[in-house]
Amino acid sequence: GRTASYEQVVIDNEMAGYIHRILRGIEVTEDKLALDVIREAAHGGSYLAHEHTLRYFREEQYFTKLSDRTMRDVWNRNGSKDTRERAIEKVRKVLKEHHPAPLSKEIQKELEKEVAAIYKREGVDYIPAEVG
Repeated sequence: GRTASYEQVVIDNEMAGYIHRILRGIEVTEDKLALDVIREAAHGGSYLAHEHTLRYFREEQYFTKLSDRTMRDVWNRNGSKDTRERAIEKVRKVLKEHHPAPLSKEIQKELEKEVAAIYKREGVDYIPAEVG
C-alpha cells in the first residue's frame, strides 16, 4: 500500500528552504560590505543597531518555521516541542484550514501527462493508476 509522512514533507520543505538560501549565496557589493558602517561601529557605534544592518538583516537570514530558536528554559516552558512535533502541528493546521481550488480537467490531464513522462524518463516501471 501507499504510505506518506506529511510531517516529513513539511520538514523536507524546511530543509529545501535552507538549501535555497545557501545556494542563493552572498551578494557582495560596496553597499552590502558597508565599510563605512564598520568604521563607524569601530569608533563606539553599534553595528547591530545601525539602520544598514536592520535593512539587510532579513534578506540575509533564513528564519525557520519549525525549529525553536529560543533559550532552552523558554523552550521547556513552552512544552519542549521538537521539530517533528512542530511539523505535526503544521500538518494538522494545513489539513484543517487549507481548501485549495480544484484544478480544471485540462490542467489535471496535463499534470498527469507530465508526471507519467517523468516516471518513464526515470525508468520507473510501475505507474500508479491515477497517474498513468
